Amino acid sequence: TAVLVGHEYSYIGEDAICDKCNNEIWVGDIDDRDLKALYDKYRIENGIISLETVKAIPKKYNIGIRPLSKLLGWGELTYTRYFKGDVPSPEYSSLLIDLYSNPKKYEEILEKGKDLISDVAYRKSKDATYKALNINTNKLLDVTNYIIYKCSGDITQLAVQKLLYYIQAFSYAINNEFMFVDDCEAWQYGPVYESVYQKLKKYKYNTIEYNKKDTEFDLTKKELNIINGVLNSFGKYSPTTLREFTHKEDPWKKTRIGLNKDESSNKIIKKSLIGAYFTKVVEKYHIKKPNEIYKYSNELFNNL
Repeated sequence: TAVLVGHEYSYIGEDAICDKCNNEIWVGDIDDRDLKALYDKYRIENGIISLETVKAIPKKYNIGIRPLSKLLGWGELTYTRYFKGDVPSPEYSSLLIDLYSNPKKYEEILEKGKDLISDVAYRKSKDATYKALNINTNKLLDVTNYIIYKCSGDITQLAVQKLLYYIQAFSYAINNEFMFVDDCEAWQYGPVYESVYQKLKKYKYNTIEYNKKDTEFDLTKKELNIINGVLNSFGKYSPTTLREFTHKEDPWKKTRIGLNKDESSNKIIKKSLIGAYFTKVVEKYHIKKPNEIYKYSNELFNNL
C-alpha cells in the first residue's frame, strides 16, 4: 500500500533483494514500475484516463504532442508531462477521454485551432480524423474522374481544378453541405486541390487522357445533379476564363491578401469563406436548382 493525494491505495508491486546480503535494495526500473502501478491504481479508482490512452490519442489522430497541447489551449509542454506519466486533473482527464472516444469532438477542436499549428500538421491530423470518422476521403477523386469522363478528350488540369472548386461551392450553397472533405489552396492561378494536381500534373497544359478504368463513381443522384449543373454552366468556358472567374471572387482574393500576383502559396481557402460567398451568390441570382447555376456563370462572363 501507499498514500497518494491523501488516500491509501493498494497495488501489486515488486521488491529487489540483494543475492549476497539478502536485503532489499533500490533498482530504478523496479521503482519506476511500482510508481506506475500506484498511479494506475489511482487512475482506476478515480476515473482518471489511463496512461496508455493518453499515449494513444496522438497516434490515433496523427498529431504531435506539442501541437496537440496547443489545440487544447494548454501550455506547450502540458501534454508532454501527461505523456510521460503525470496524472491530469479530473477536468482535463474527462476532456481527453471524450477526445479518444469521440472523433467528432476532436475534429471540432482541430478545426477551431488549426491556425495554431502548421498546415502540414493540420492536414495529417485531418486525414487521420476522417479515417476515425469513417468519412469517404475518395470523393474528390470520384468527382475528378467523373469530370474527365464527361469531358473526355477536351479538358485540361487547370479546367478540372476550377470545376472542382465550383462543384464544392454550389454543393454547399444549394444543398448546405460540401461534397468533399478536402480543402483547396489559393495558388497564383486560382483555387487548386493539391492531391488532384499531383495526380494530373504529368499532363501540364495538355488535354487529359481519359482512362476507361476510371469509370466507377461513388456519387449520389443529388451529387450528380450539382456536378452536371456546374459542368453545363462552367464547362463551356476555356481554362483561362475559368481562372479569371475565380480571381474575381472573394474566397481566392481574400486568401491571397499580402501576396504578390505571381507569388506561390499553399494557403488554404477556408470552407467558411467559400460557403459564405456562394450562399450570397445563389440568393442574389435566385438560384434554387443546379440547372440554374448558369445565371451566375453568364454574369461572370459578361463582366470580364
